[in-house]
Amino acid sequence: MYRQARLILRNPADADEVVQSSFERAFAHRDRFDAGRSVRAWLLGIASHEALHLARRNRVRAWLPLSGREPDQRPRSSTVWQAVARLPARNRAVIGLVYLHGYSLQEVAVILEIPPGTVGSRLHSARRALRTVLTDQPEEVLA
Repeated sequence: MYRQARLILRNPADADEVVQSSFERAFAHRDRFDAGRSVRAWLLGIASHEALHLARRNRVRAWLPLSGREPDQRPRSSTVWQAVARLPARNRAVIGLVYLHGYSLQEVAVILEIPPGTVGSRLHSARRALRTVLTDQPEEVLA
């Protein structure tokens, strides 16, 4: 949840706030949890919504580059993560759920409660923007 919030918000303190408010919201609405659904996906959905809401509320404009080690502790190109950090929050949310957490487009649609076509569109926009920024990078970096 923290990694997803940090990716969307680009701020550790805001990500901490989102994690806390997400757990509070999950506890308050625990009676709405569908037992047939993954708890992880449910919590990530809440955290994504909370982070997107906070990003809109704060009108986040500045970006913070991520450290040399990314939240999942696998080495990745800091150039790529700096480019991801410049994407709109809603596109960062999709990028995080697909590439950081490994969800399919259908699963992301369920988590974010948006149509699958919107997920695909946001992912396409994000990839296109990243290709533009990273034109001197090999194509496999973006895959």
